Amino acid sequence: MFYRYGRGDEPDLQPTKNWIRRVLLYGAYLDGTRYYYSPDVFLFFFSRLLEENPDSDIHQDTVPLPREHIQKRINADGDAMELAIRILACYSLGIRHKIDLTKQLSLQQEDGGWEIGYLCRTGKTGSRLVNRGYTIALAVNAVGALLTTRALSRNGILIDEGFVESNA
Repeated sequence: MFYRYGRGDEPDLQPTKNWIRRVLLYGAYLDGTRYYYSPDVFLFFFSRLLEENPDSDIHQDTVPLPREHIQKRINADGDAMELAIRILACYSLGIRHKIDLTKQLSLQQEDGGWEIGYLCRTGKTGSRLVNRGYTIALAVNAVGALLTTRALSRNGILIDEGFVESNA
């Protein structure tokens, strides 16, 4: 929000940016956080921050780290929500692969949707907040992003060197 409204360089924001960098650098998110049970959630929101602010100091200082960390998460276990946000995080960081896409498609249900996914939890009780519609929306966006990229590259319109053909 600070970057969106031109306040990303405010000195009072520096301690928060330093904390975010340390969480990423030391992998403090790997076991989840108080509010996000999955490491993929942290990486998803961090990748969104970078995607929305390509000229920011935080983008320039950290962009190699989330790429490295999200690549390590490829093919990790996860529900439909985790797979979707991992695919979208990879996509926004320029990483294209079909390993998680294949897993995502295998979880699609007969009605065309996906099971309920867990994005976050409450801090005090740890109750997971669920929304099947949000899971489906993320999954559709994730599948659409990768399949569109593949279709375009096969037609010679777009060559995306980052899409790795893999048979995992």
